[in-house]
Amino acid sequence: MTRAATALIDRALYFKTLVSRPNEFSFAVNVALRFSVQGQPAPRLEPSGDTPNIIAGYSGNSVLPGLEGVRIAGGGTAITFGGQSQPNEILGNGYFATIAGGYHNLVNYYAGVVGGGAVNSANAGFSIHLERPV
Repeated sequence: MTRAATALIDRALYFKTLVSRPNEFSFAVNVALRFSVQGQPAPRLEPSGDTPNIIAGYSGNSVLPGLEGVRIAGGGTAITFGGQSQPNEILGNGYFATIAGGYHNLVNYYAGVVGGGAVNSANAGFSIHLERPV
């Protein structure tokens, strides 16, 4: 077992919150589950009141606290443009929004979707922005 897995289990046992069932590993408290690969952040699962958020890709990808059912499948980058990194972000009223990948993408409204690409946004409820081939 890796050090990270051991630390995760030790933490869970310390708080006595580990719930064990066949094929299930869960916490009985409201904490995020974070993975890493070779010291680099990997997908994280963040609890919410209804549907958990899944955030993958660049560690700077973010979701406004309190949003539910959000998915950032990957992308984002630490490569700077204008002196700033280029994460993918879901903000505002972005409940149940999705960013499939790319970098510097933004969803601000309910159930918006950005399919990928760069510097795209979904700025209306239920809006979908997909990159078109050139």
